[in-house]
Parts: sequence; C-alpha cells; structure tokens
Amino acid sequence: CPLVSKTMIDRQLKLLEFNHYWEVRHQKQRQEDRLQEVRHQKQRQEERQRYMDMARQREEIINMLHQQRQKRIQVRHTVWLALNPPEHLETDVEEVRRLQ
Repeated sequence: CPLVSKTMIDRQLKLLEFNHYWEVRHQKQRQEDRLQEVRHQKQRQEERQRYMDMARQREEIINMLHQQRQKRIQVRHTVWLALNPPEHLETDVEEVRRLQ
C-alpha cells in the first residue's frame, strides 16, 4: 500500500471542495436563470393580456361611436323629412282627401 502524503490528501480535498463549490454555484445560476425566464414569460403574458384588453375596449368604443353616429343620422333624416316631406307624400295626402 503506497502511502499518500498529507499534502496530496489536502490537495485532493481542496480540489473536491473547489469542484463542489462550482457545482453548487452552477446549480444556483441555473435556478436563477429559470426563475428569470419564468418572470419574463409572466411579464410577456401580462403585457399580451393588457394589449388584448385595450383592443377589446377600443372595439367597444368604435361600436358605440358607430351606433351614436347611426342614431344622429336617423334623427337628422327624420327631422329633414318632417321639414321637407317628399312630393309623393303630399300627392298621396291630396288623393286621400279627394277620396273622402
């Protein structure tokens, strides 16, 4: 059995400690990287949701404005017809009066 010097044992221990240190550090770094990736994905998902909500709200506003415009056009048309009845309507009224 060859004898191993204390210096050799110390070197081996230091090497093992060094390797263990780097392995632990590497594992921690991988965990940090995974956590950072999860945070990044969550942030992107929240941003997407926010943009989807904004798009939905925009569509609702556009639809509401369209409905308001249609109502204004209808009111204007009704008022215009009341002030300017079509000629055929006047002739129809006259014909009804004659028939009575």
